Amino acid sequence: MVEIFFYRLERRSLVSMLYTVLSKSLENGWRVGVRGRSRQRMHKIDRELWRFADDDFLPHGLAGGKFDRAQPVLLCTELDELTDQDVLVVIDGAEVESEEANNFNRVSFLFESRNNEEIAIARKHWKRLSENNFPLQYWAEDGSRWVKKAEANSGIDPDG
Repeated sequence: MVEIFFYRLERRSLVSMLYTVLSKSLENGWRVGVRGRSRQRMHKIDRELWRFADDDFLPHGLAGGKFDRAQPVLLCTELDELTDQDVLVVIDGAEVESEEANNFNRVSFLFESRNNEEIAIARKHWKRLSENNFPLQYWAEDGSRWVKKAEANSGIDPDG
């Protein structure tokens, strides 16, 4: 079953967190799709990822290119642009339906605490996915570390 994570960014920039999530996913051998809401924004994310680390290389591309199927990380605005990704990372308040979430092993929602629209959309996703019995985890930055703030439908019996 798909694992779903929500990450509320308090201090880190979206690109910094995205770079971390994508790097860890690639280390695990996963192919990743990143879905945003606007093509223009995805172009900007693409440029920022290329420039993010001088001493590292994060292979990725924008959907709609000749080599989409070969990209380990594919930036898109529509899920039908993705091919056989293991992981979906959702940014900028992009939409993902429950049925669509089932097409991945993991879905991660990244949203910034200073963006009220993104927070409202993340809450809507949490409510809908929770009601559909998806296992969910909600993480927030606490200083320089991540703290799990909530969990739903984990399948773990707290009484043992």
